[in-house]
Amino acid sequence: MEFAVHRNGESVGTVIVTEQGSQVYFEVTCSLLTTAVLRCYGLRAPAPPLLIGIPEPQQNKLYFRKKLSKQSIGGILPTVYVLLDASQEIPTTIVPIAEEPPSACAFHTGDALLDRLLLDSSLQVRQQDTHLHISCPFDTQKPLPLSPVAVLCQLEQIENQWYVFLEIEQQNLTP
Repeated sequence: MEFAVHRNGESVGTVIVTEQGSQVYFEVTCSLLTTAVLRCYGLRAPAPPLLIGIPEPQQNKLYFRKKLSKQSIGGILPTVYVLLDASQEIPTTIVPIAEEPPSACAFHTGDALLDRLLLDSSLQVRQQDTHLHISCPFDTQKPLPLSPVAVLCQLEQIENQWYVFLEIEQQNLTP
């Protein structure tokens, strides 16, 4: 699985996560070069943040590869990855926000987190009566796009596929 690595809300690289038996391998590559010592954390709900490692300069980029046992990470893989320096607090949850997000979705809730989620192309968004219905397929092998609001979501089965969905009342939507 491949995920973006963020620094100050901006995507600066990738992490490739590979599970092999009882081990998990993290390979982090970032285009960012700095003199600051940065730590790569994986954020996962409901577990606490996981220190993945400290990338080192290699060939004009920051890079490292690390192996951790599934037992040592409590079996919960991170879905969001961030680079932080020593002066920054470790967040418990984060939704990276691009400086200029594309305006691909016709619906806006007024909530920054929900509006950012609505831009995710893997989500299916439709208006249903007086509600906005946001859904995505549920796959235990892939990160859940709705994970920042998972506590508000429900599961539904359509044919043989499970979906995670969130409904928002129309009165909370703005054009």
